[in-house]
Amino acid sequence: MNKQDILTKLVTLGIPSPLIQAISLVDREQFVPHNVRLYAYEDTALPIEHGMTLPPVSIVAKMLTLTELADNQKILEIGSGSGYVLALIAKAYPGTECFGLEINARVAFSTVKRLENYKNIHLFAKSGFNGFSEQAPFDRIIVSAAAENTETLLLLLPQLIEGGIIIAPVGDKLIHIRRTEHSHRITEHPGTTFVPLVK
Repeated sequence: MNKQDILTKLVTLGIPSPLIQAISLVDREQFVPHNVRLYAYEDTALPIEHGMTLPPVSIVAKMLTLTELADNQKILEIGSGSGYVLALIAKAYPGTECFGLEINARVAFSTVKRLENYKNIHLFAKSGFNGFSEQAPFDRIIVSAAAENTETLLLLLPQLIEGGIIIAPVGDKLIHIRRTEHSHRITEHPGTTFVPLVK
């Protein structure tokens, strides 16, 4: 499968055009090691560094679609890895302000260098298990690692604006949580297995 094949697939899945455009412009092969770049546009998870993986393109696109992204939002990604998701958001919605947290300092250092041309991305080498209260509130929180359960995700709700959304994998599901005026609404969507969220 090549880039055009995956773009065609994303169109059939109903992915919004800004995201499709971003996926066409951001070179996924720059976010994986040299030895797997040949497979960059296979719609499968790819290994990156230190046991981490880059999720399939279709799953990333689905997560970002469910997140209901728009320009001028403040976005937090927990578990940024090699930075592919942040790059897509920043390219698709250049008015966003994106914050990324990566617990592995070595990975975070190389990701900062990889993303240095994206002026609306701020990456920090720190755990995202408890969110990023110093920069809250956020319009959207994306967790790119598998949470143990939905209750873990609900701890992040105070860092969302009213109407804000959390999207995160739990098991093989994608959990969508919207903060409401006095509570929250949870929906589940098919997903895939992610590496665990580290405390």
